[in-house]
Amino acid sequence: MEVLDAADASGDRCEDFPLEGVSVQYLQWLRTTFGAQIGRATVEQVCQMYIRPRTSRSRGSVAQELSRSVHTRSDVRAATWFISHTWGNAFLDTLDAVLLFFQRRHDFASAFVWLDFLVTAQHASAGPSKPSSWWMGTFKQSIARIGSLLLVVDAWDDPAPLKRAWCVLELHAIAVKKKEQGGRLCGCDDGAGEAAVSGRNQRR
Repeated sequence: MEVLDAADASGDRCEDFPLEGVSVQYLQWLRTTFGAQIGRATVEQVCQMYIRPRTSRSRGSVAQELSRSVHTRSDVRAATWFISHTWGNAFLDTLDAVLLFFQRRHDFASAFVWLDFLVTAQHASAGPSKPSSWWMGTFKQSIARIGSLLLVVDAWDDPAPLKRAWCVLELHAIAVKKKEQGGRLCGCDDGAGEAAVSGRNQRR
């Protein structure tokens, strides 16, 4: 697994979108506690086997359940990083890539990440689906508000996320904001960005 990052400043408050994130320490706890059980299961499979059963009673998100407990509420705060990834990747490879990225940064202890399967409810809704205007408006504005984005990819030479419309939309949200502010995206190959590598596709 590999990670690209792009930083940005937040904008106005966005509605109908959870802006909370979970701590990097919580991701480390997940990795240590459930790693052996999860094995090579994908994000989609872990969601089906563990996350949905855990939240079946409340039908909320993992982050919402963490915030209700005095023991874990400190693991939920406003997100500082948006994680863009694909659900077909191995769950542990995704966690390892994010953890390795933050282990090399000064904000390891203060970073809170927006991971969709942890901060949004993973239960089917009986209501109507959101219109395209919501995705192009609220969704993109919310990513810009969070301010920084990590793109987790499975291989440098043929990255699956860049073939997914959602990941491209997420990258576009940050790219547009950076252009508006006169900044630029940082890539790992231009000397200005950072990358984390883990899993079976390591490159030295």
